[in-house]
Amino acid sequence: MKKKLYFIIVPIVLSLFLTNLSFGTASTKEVSTTETESQDDLDYYVSRYLVVLEVDGLNLHATINITYNVKEGIKTEGFKRFLTPSDGTIDRDTIEVCDDENLELEWDYKVVEGKKGKKFKEISFEHPGFTGTKTITMKFLMKKWIVEYFSYSQIELRNIGTFKIDVKKAIYRIIFPRDYKLEDIDNSESGKEKIDEHHDRFIYTFKQKDSISSDIIIRCKPNLTDTDPTGSLNMLIPLCIILSIIFIPITAYGIWWSRLSIEEKIAIREKRASRRRSSGGCGGGCGGCGG
Repeated sequence: MKKKLYFIIVPIVLSLFLTNLSFGTASTKEVSTTETESQDDLDYYVSRYLVVLEVDGLNLHATINITYNVKEGIKTEGFKRFLTPSDGTIDRDTIEVCDDENLELEWDYKVVEGKKGKKFKEISFEHPGFTGTKTITMKFLMKKWIVEYFSYSQIELRNIGTFKIDVKKAIYRIIFPRDYKLEDIDNSESGKEKIDEHHDRFIYTFKQKDSISSDIIIRCKPNLTDTDPTGSLNMLIPLCIILSIIFIPITAYGIWWSRLSIEEKIAIREKRASRRRSSGGCGGGCGGCGG
């Protein structure tokens, strides 16, 4: 009887033990997942956002410094998104990301689709982890971000000043290869602004008005790629006038001729032939008299 009870009780106890062990394992995994997701609960802000852009033809050499202040938690990653002009792009081969201790960080570059089908260029990075204050520096080449119009150049910095977190101070510096004055620059998003000369280069500095502003558009007169202060594109004006004088009468004559009937065209041709014949006779007679 005791042996029978032994063979019944032992399997039941063993089964209960294994069941409890499996529940304990599942509970441990759930806690681990929750700890991983706690990165979203970071308490931090950007104390200083500095963008330095050096003009090179239609391109911009960009250096962006983002100073994070992490009050709670450990920050291990971040990103910045940009909207490029229609022909603009970011040269992937020129991207560098490091922190203020010159630690090179792993980064990724990809296109992200946002609201209303907008295609954002995103540079993201990974860090071993930091708390307190840390500055992350991104360097890259912005190709064809300057758009040339007839009498001015336009630097299109779309979404460059947009953040989902609080930004205490946003400063921009654009290094021009030629002399510009403040009255030559139209920037509706600028707060306090100034221009300094440094080693034959002119540095335009301004503070961003609104940290949630999506677009910063800067217009410069005359054109950035023009070495002639009067604007070489303006030389097209006299050329256009000359071409108009030549081609407008020709075009008008062609339109007039195409609208004539066949009979009218035949009559005109006969008149022309008659004029040539009469002109030829006069020439012959005068020639004979001269002889």
